[in-house]
Amino acid sequence: MKFEDLISELSYYRPTLLTYSSEQCEFSNVKKLHGLAELLERDTVYIGTVTEASRYGKQLSYLTLILVEDSSCTKDLFGKDNSICLVRGDSDLTQLIHDCQRWLSEYQNYLTLSNNLMARMLEDEPLEELTRIASTMLESPIIVLDSNFRILAHHLKDQIVERIWKQAIDRGYCTLEHISSLQKNISLHTTFDNRPIPTSNSDNNLMRVSKLYSKKHHYGYFFFFERQTPSLIFDLKITRLISDVLAAKVRSMNELGQTIRDYFGEHIVIECLNDELEDRYIFNERIRGTEFERKATYQVMSIDVEQYSGFDPNKEVLKTKFTSCFKRSWTVWIKGIVVCLLDVTDLKEPVSHILQKEEAFFTKKSLRIGISDAFTDLFELRSYQSQSLRALELSKQISPDSWLSEFETLKILDLLTKLGDIDLKRYLSSDYMKIKQYDETNKTSYNETIYEYLMNGSNLADTARTLFLHKNTVAYRLSKAKLLFNVDLDNTYTKVLLLLSNWINTILEFNRSSYKK
Repeated sequence: MKFEDLISELSYYRPTLLTYSSEQCEFSNVKKLHGLAELLERDTVYIGTVTEASRYGKQLSYLTLILVEDSSCTKDLFGKDNSICLVRGDSDLTQLIHDCQRWLSEYQNYLTLSNNLMARMLEDEPLEELTRIASTMLESPIIVLDSNFRILAHHLKDQIVERIWKQAIDRGYCTLEHISSLQKNISLHTTFDNRPIPTSNSDNNLMRVSKLYSKKHHYGYFFFFERQTPSLIFDLKITRLISDVLAAKVRSMNELGQTIRDYFGEHIVIECLNDELEDRYIFNERIRGTEFERKATYQVMSIDVEQYSGFDPNKEVLKTKFTSCFKRSWTVWIKGIVVCLLDVTDLKEPVSHILQKEEAFFTKKSLRIGISDAFTDLFELRSYQSQSLRALELSKQISPDSWLSEFETLKILDLLTKLGDIDLKRYLSSDYMKIKQYDETNKTSYNETIYEYLMNGSNLADTARTLFLHKNTVAYRLSKAKLLFNVDLDNTYTKVLLLLSNWINTILEFNRSSYKK
């Protein structure tokens, strides 16, 4: 054990490092300092009082000592190259020796367990066995999950107090609500350090989580539930070693295709979204004999749960809601986003119309949803999920108050965002610029009226409802606009240019506001 590690464990005794020698950094024994007749060994930590040690004077050299400061002590009191730590004078010497011996014993036990774990890993033991050994090392229940919060292995389930975790083990995965609550309580951001993080207290247990990273790739998490006992410096070493071993094992399993690959629809969806089915042949073999083999039309939704609120983590609310709205759906957690694949083959109305009926539910829980185009080739799921994500991003930027967005209605805006501001300005129509400049100078709203008129298919009644105006007011504004700007609102090309110019201006205004931020 390293002397500096032991000093860290001595925090209760308020240690002060008097002198330190780099040659005296390791020890394998703890003894009481008895008297001048004894032969002092360099691999031993000796514990006594300053008075006892001062009897040796300059004879002490290349030794490691922990001394109770029962009298004044200076660096020049002893010989050279010693490592000497002083603790407060009222410390119980017997208890100090006992604690140091206990910590050394614990450390030696840690080395034995660590060597055993590494040996079993080299023997290519299954994840379940490595989890059992890790649980024994920590004397705590352990749960190993992949990056999508599916249960890969666990041990000592009966000792887990939390019902929510027992339910997760029974079903084989965490609910979306459970994951959301975890995300609010622990730091799951990207880091390549498998350092355990304390998450929450439950009765006499402290739950910790460690992210499983191997070769800078995230492979999952392992949770363990430890009793609230004084922490030792090598507790961190144990958990980091276990994290490294489990991460390497899960990575190896992924590379060999040995992680969860049963025929649950959600698992196939996760594999498609994670790009695990590398080519069409592998994809076709994977879906053979499953519910995805039959031809169907799909749409995919991405649900932003960053602000998800008002839920019970013990209940599977969101997944149940989608199941009640859509006859066939598969809901999964992917990289901080909830993704729901819908079979829309036999739907009698658009997905957005069905969701609008549940607006109160989604807005109350602060959920935002993006919807992709329809598609028939499930092999392209990842591309269409990107559409739903893009719909979420664009609506969040341009219409932050909107909880529901469809990629279909945002395609032109998405296309326009691919161009720079200078290029976009070239495509603003001259009619649009005249109207916009007039509105800005005279505080009028001709452009808004014309835009809503065109978006409503040149229907006066619908335009009036959108603008909360009387139909005659809309008709008057349009007739006056034709006279003021000499614009032909019946000409198809003119209408297209005016709509396009409005969309370009939306992007330009958004870009300007982003630059200011």
